[in-house]
Amino acid sequence: MEQGDTILPRVPLTTTGVFLHLLKSNIGPGCLSLPHAFSMIPYSTSIPVFILIALITGFNSLKLDKLALLGESYSNLGLRVLGPRGGSVVNYSIAVQQLGVCTVYFSFVADNVTKLWGGGNERFVMTAMLPVCLMFVYVKSLKQIEKLSMVATFLLFLCLGGLVVMGIVEPTEDQPDFVKPDFTQKALAFSTILYSFEGACLVIPCRNGYGKHDDKPPFATVYVAAITVVSMTYLCFAVFCIYSFGPVDDGSITAFLVERDGSDVIIMLINCTIALTVVGSYGLQFWPVKEIVRADSITLAVRTEGYDAVKDIVERDDSYSGLEDDDDGSASSTSSGEIEDKAWKTEVALIVTTFMIAMVVPNVGLMISLAGSLAGTMSAVILPSLLDLEGGDGNKILNCILIGTGIVFMIIGAGSSVAEIISSF
Repeated sequence: MEQGDTILPRVPLTTTGVFLHLLKSNIGPGCLSLPHAFSMIPYSTSIPVFILIALITGFNSLKLDKLALLGESYSNLGLRVLGPRGGSVVNYSIAVQQLGVCTVYFSFVADNVTKLWGGGNERFVMTAMLPVCLMFVYVKSLKQIEKLSMVATFLLFLCLGGLVVMGIVEPTEDQPDFVKPDFTQKALAFSTILYSFEGACLVIPCRNGYGKHDDKPPFATVYVAAITVVSMTYLCFAVFCIYSFGPVDDGSITAFLVERDGSDVIIMLINCTIALTVVGSYGLQFWPVKEIVRADSITLAVRTEGYDAVKDIVERDDSYSGLEDDDDGSASSTSSGEIEDKAWKTEVALIVTTFMIAMVVPNVGLMISLAGSLAGTMSAVILPSLLDLEGGDGNKILNCILIGTGIVFMIIGAGSSVAEIISSF
């Protein structure tokens, strides 16, 4: 039994579907927090840093596309290249990254909704959001939420367009007057920028869902097109917001505008719509964790009950390849329902965990910075470079530089974020 095998069925994604998944997996709270990050440091620093992070993220994602075999999960890639311990490290990194993103979603929605009330109990909003997020445990393939991503992406770009129109029609006269940022501000800003590329762990799942067909463009082409749109949207949106609305001091630009403009109907409507699109995207961000949980459920069944106990489940779908009869045990057959039940309970527990962490630290800006510095650095910078160093043919010196830089930045960024979180209590 390989560590990354999955009991989830694979339903092919269309070119449009995978493009929209790549867009929506990135464009969310991270995009709406960029004006805050760009407000903490001057353009002369923020723009070059953003471009550099965008290039590194895109470059490393293409490494993964090149290294991973078709149908091979991120964790299986780590297992094949780095060995059993490497596979575990990849699994834990992906889980931490995506659960961090999911935690931010609770904080982000609560921040936006409470601003509509002129303040309020953010924890109440998170509690109301929890049952909706728990429904995503029933999602069996990315194909099932393809239309949801399509609607969410359309609504999100519609809202971003609405903000642009507002900035053009009613620009603020309060232009940013940057002061020299201190070390902590720089670390928090860089972490927020890194977090904004929150879809890094969905590259391989999207590639596997897309497949390889002669009548469709290569996945790398679709990815480059998507990440280009994402990067241009991020950069233009962040600069435009600061130029039009002035310095932003909230981790959500829409929450900032609601608090500033009070009862403006348009911004309130935009704020509500964006909050809904974020809730609808929770399942997409939780998907990589779901794959890991389901794979581990099969692994546990093989180790405790023997390969024969799950053999019937494996043989019902081609995507279950990679299982090996390395156990002589032949306990009573384990049904897919039993495995589903164990996985379902674990998924529910993990979703509740993201909810509880957000309840403890509801500050969306600090949560984004912590998730970006800790998990984003590992999944988008360190792991792809490490995998390429050990199993690819990339430039070894460049990979070593990226790994070293990523580790240093992760320590500094996480330390600064944790210090700010502690001081906020």
